[in-house]
Amino acid sequence: VATVIVDCFDPHIQCVQSVFDELIDALPSCVDATMTDLAQCAVDNAESCKAGCMDHAQTSNNWAEIVGDGPATALTTCPSIQNTIMDPLCEASACCPPCLGKVEALGECIVNEVVKPTIKPCDFVCNVDTTSATTTTSVASDNENRKLQDTNAIVEECVRYIPGVLPSTDNSIALATHPQFFDCIEKEYYEVYEHEISSSLAYDGGFYDDC
Repeated sequence: VATVIVDCFDPHIQCVQSVFDELIDALPSCVDATMTDLAQCAVDNAESCKAGCMDHAQTSNNWAEIVGDGPATALTTCPSIQNTIMDPLCEASACCPPCLGKVEALGECIVNEVVKPTIKPCDFVCNVDTTSATTTTSVASDNENRKLQDTNAIVEECVRYIPGVLPSTDNSIALATHPQFFDCIEKEYYEVYEHEISSSLAYDGGFYDDC
């Protein structure tokens, strides 16, 4: 943050926002790709996974508690990141098994390409029990515009919280000091299924009522 502030003058707020936008635009291409893939997976499977995921949403993670002491928590090894970050994120996503691979890819992108807190790249695995996941037969939606909006919402809402964006951030604590990114991913992930349920209530004769 200090780096951005030092380089910015009046109008200060607009300058900071502009610099931050440039940093976001300069992120590795895997960031947009993996976030979009996860969002698209959630949207594509919203109909079949909505029941199980809405049950999960009632007991969503408290990410501020999960990462512990924030700045005092150094996540610098793959096992520590797997246990502290990836396992809870995988558990939260287990309600829709087809998307677990997308969660793994997102975690690897953020850790290996953005934050880089480890000496060697991490290979994350969502080793979670999916036997209790409740799925139903998917029904194709005619509202492709709504699907696109849901996908874009996850990316646009969460990208600003990505750890390691600011160059002054200590990469050894970047993951622990940005729990809001993982909180955003989880909440927006569940929001897709909540939206699907709300839209289903308006479903009438094969078409969605957008009014």
